[in-house]
This record gives sequence, structure tokens and C-alpha cells, in this order.
Amino acid sequence: MTPDADSAPSDPAPGGRVLTVTAGPPAAGGTFVARHEGRVVFVRGTAPGETVTARLLEDPQAKADARFWRAEALDVLEAGPDRVPTVWEEAGVDGVGGAEWAHIALPAQRRIASEVMQEPLRRAGVTSFPIEQVQVEPAPHDADGLGWRTRVRYAVGPDGEVGMRGWRSHEVRPVGEDPLSAPAVRALRLGEWTAPEGTEAVDAVAPSAGPASVVLIGRDLDPETIEIPQSWGDADVAVRTARGLVQRARRRHRPRAPGRAAVHRQRHRLLAVPPPGRGARSPRSSTPPCTPRGAAPPGTSTAASASSPRSPRSRWARAARSSPSRATAAPPSWPPRTSRTSRRSPPPRPTSPTGCAHAAAGSTRWSWIRRAPARASS
Repeated sequence: MTPDADSAPSDPAPGGRVLTVTAGPPAAGGTFVARHEGRVVFVRGTAPGETVTARLLEDPQAKADARFWRAEALDVLEAGPDRVPTVWEEAGVDGVGGAEWAHIALPAQRRIASEVMQEPLRRAGVTSFPIEQVQVEPAPHDADGLGWRTRVRYAVGPDGEVGMRGWRSHEVRPVGEDPLSAPAVRALRLGEWTAPEGTEAVDAVAPSAGPASVVLIGRDLDPETIEIPQSWGDADVAVRTARGLVQRARRRHRPRAPGRAAVHRQRHRLLAVPPPGRGARSPRSSTPPCTPRGAAPPGTSTAASASSPRSPRSRWARAARSSPSRATAAPPSWPPRTSRTSRRSPPPRPTSPTGCAHAAAGSTRWSWIRRAPARASS
């Protein structure tokens, strides 16, 4: 019997040594404590109470004076009650790291994790509460213990192969289906993609809302020459080089919903451009770019712009209609009166000779905190 039902054990490495040990209590890092001739051996790929043949990672001749050894299970001579068929074959012998309990039943995994947490508390002499109450419970909506990794970093091999590093190894090994990653990360199928030359690592993130994000990491990468594969769909792609982070456009453009304002980034500001027939959404950008300040947006009338509920001048317009004596009062000017929590006054709003409120915004860096809206003068 082997740790992986469908894979045969690999031959011992040159200079290695195969031991027959019985696994005991769990240790931090996904291994289990065994003893061989009085020496502690941390064994990976086994379960409590199992008797296995394990291969030492260290050379016993060079590590003769070491306090402990590390080993990896090759064959299972006597299986324990917690062993089940592995959920990730690529995490078996000579496989990827980070899934040392893939061959253990899920309830047993939680019990073993609870024992790992209780052991340091017991050694520290904690008596303020019963240590047995420290238990590892499943997360909400966790039925099978899979698909919980929302942020994964993949390693890249010398030939561009994308995978993960082995247990206590720098070799890049294939990940296969990668069942522990979130579905949005698995849908990218990064294990089947060949990274361009110069890629050092690949980060994949599955946010709680929106498409997945992929970040290619490499000091000498050229963002303009990277081809985005079709399997990534509408994922957000960025490239991190020695000069910083460069955002790549999505492969597929998702059309904007009707009636929503388009948002444009202009240096350190976000400009909200309203659709035709509606007023501006932001007091800081009451007119679209390259439109003279005070003029109505294209496709709208002056009356519609003044009566829009989202226009910053609508309050003054309603007051002027309700009280003719106040019609001669000037509308509130920019910038609005700041709140008491403001630490500094904003700089004057730059304008161009043509009256465009946003034409000169690229020449000045603005830094302020959010202020309260202007109050109507009495």
C-alpha cells in the first residue's frame, strides 16, 4: 500500500536512507513525530498510528550529530483509521508542498489541528480555561475542505513551466487540478500555461466580488510583449517589474450598464462623466473633461442640468425658484467650505484659458481629505 493509491513509490535518492518507523503525535508543519534508535524523526505523508517506510531527506552520515531528522513516507505497512484516498495526487511522494494532509479524512484533519494548537498551551501551563475547549471548527459553507485558497503564488521553472515547489525543495513540480485553490483560480488553468522568459512567479487572486486577478512577477519583464491567454477570460492582469506595477487592460471589455457614469482616471483623481440626460455625479467633477465650467454637458439643456438632483448647483437653483428675492444671489463657489475635521485647505482649482476645469489638472498634484458639501448661504 502506498500513500497515493495510484502512484508507485519513488526510488530512494542516492545517499539516502530508508527507515521503518511508527508515526506518533502530530507536529507543526504537517508532519508526525516518530523515533528511530532514540532520535526524533519528523515524517511527512503518514498519519497517527501508521507504520511506514520513510526516506530521510538529510544524509545520515553528514547529519549524524543532528538532534532530529526529516523523512518522507514511501510505503505504508500498517495503515491507520484516518487514511483515505488522497484528494491531490500531485501532493504525494516527491510532489508539491503545502498539502501534507491530503490523504487524511477531513474530520481527522480538524482533530489533529486541534491537538497541534492545544500542545503549546499545555506546555505553557495555561489554566485560565480548559485546554480541551480549543477546537478547530469548519468555516462557514465549508463542506469538503476544498477550494479555500483565494490567493495562490505559483513558481516558474527554468523552461517557463508554472507549478509549485516541492516539500523542502526548490524544484518546480506540476500542480494538476489544484483542488485546494478557489474555483476562480482553478479556472485560469495556470498549470497548463507556459510563462514568458524572465517570469519569476505568478500570483493569482480570487476576490469576493469581480473577476480574478493575475500578477506576473519578473524584474526584466516587458508588459507590452506579454500575450494574455484566452483561458484567462476577463481577469485583471498586471505585471510587476523592477520599475513597479503595470496594469494590463482586460482581454474582454464588459460593456457599461445603461445609465451609469463612466469613470476616468486622471493622474491622482477620478473623474465621473455622466451619461447624456443626467447631471454630474461628483461635486469635484461637475462637468465632463474639456467642457467649460458652468456650461451644460453635451446633449443636455441648461434647465435639465440645473434641476438635476445630482448637480452641485441644484440646491441654489431650487432656492432661487422658490424665493425670487434670492435669485440674484450667486451660487456657492469652489472650493466648498471645509468641515472641522479637515486638516488643510485645498489648493485653488486650476483652469485653462478656455475655461476647461480639467485641462490643467495633470500639471498639479492635489492632496486633501474628504470635505463636507457646501452649505447654502442664508
